[in-house]
Amino acid sequence: MAWSDKSAALLDWDRDRAIPMHELDPYPHTNKPGRATIRELNIIADDSSIRCFFSGAVIDIAVPVAGIQALVAQIVNGAVKVDEPPYKGGDWKNGTNVKQTKKLTPLSLRCQDCRYVVYVLKRPKNWVFSQPRNGLGPFSVSTEGKKYNFSDGDSGVEYISYLISDGVSAHEGKDNYGHRINIHVDLTLDNDARIPLIIDPDIRHPGGSGEP
Repeated sequence: MAWSDKSAALLDWDRDRAIPMHELDPYPHTNKPGRATIRELNIIADDSSIRCFFSGAVIDIAVPVAGIQALVAQIVNGAVKVDEPPYKGGDWKNGTNVKQTKKLTPLSLRCQDCRYVVYVLKRPKNWVFSQPRNGLGPFSVSTEGKKYNFSDGDSGVEYISYLISDGVSAHEGKDNYGHRINIHVDLTLDNDARIPLIIDPDIRHPGGSGEP
């Protein structure tokens, strides 16, 4: 793939506040989370606007005994369908829910425990997650949030990425604490070039939108 040398330096100006998640220390506990939440990201562009929103979800699911890669495989082969409404309670449309709690962005997520957060890019569209070899990887996180969010390897699927969010540690002693993460995706073009994009949601502990 053609790639601009400047793309790997996209975060250099903000290194004091945002860190590529693959550069962080690994998840510190031997036992990985046993639960996951899955969110399907969609993007729609027309002549007047560009919208990015959750178009589907699996609100809460057990991680197979074989591990998170087994869950990724189930998503790929259709055994797990990411087709629930992203928010429980209230009406929702294109990522908007009339009964959301306070949030920083329409892509805010609630995390009250320690779990995998799995992102799936809507298919078929010409976008994939950025990879660490390109300098950024699929996620970056605030310097504050690095204490509570951890990457856990490569999914092996260009349209699926995941992280571990430790909601228990993050909201202990705090009221509705939240911090931003960045999701890095590449638009793939016909000439094999890529255009990098940064999507900037937040994870709230324990507030935000949706369950758990």
